[in-house]
Amino acid sequence: MNEPTPARFGETFLPLDQPPPAVHPKVLRDELVAAAEWVSQYLSDLPAGPVGRQMLARQRARLREGRLDRQSADLGGVLDFVRDEIAPFPTGNGHPAFFAWINSPPAPAGVIAELLACAINATSGMGENALMDLERGTVCPSAQLRLAGPGL
Repeated sequence: MNEPTPARFGETFLPLDQPPPAVHPKVLRDELVAAAEWVSQYLSDLPAGPVGRQMLARQRARLREGRLDRQSADLGGVLDFVRDEIAPFPTGNGHPAFFAWINSPPAPAGVIAELLACAINATSGMGENALMDLERGTVCPSAQLRLAGPGL
């Protein structure tokens, strides 16, 4: 039985006849620098902060119910949103007092690699590209570690 799609799932962020807003390269660079500085400070301060912190019910409802602004705003608003609405409520994964979980703590190389991977936006699922070769070059030696001997 095919149920009609609720209106909120059928909405698009931008009108279909309107292209996404362009960002001037200097604005993008400035926001990337601001984000990098914030991430560096966040990771430095993380050990002194709480492992976890409860969200207030109204904060949780605001995120869950999708009551976020639907109008485009300054790119800096992304960092403001993460800093104010997401980062204060860690799951504990990055804290040194939290360990043995599925998600590993944030590693500086991983933070940089994620940024670069997002910018390149390549896929390793199809086609022939550098990412496919990198994946093969990483997976194959990793598999050899297991075959090297017991205990690994």
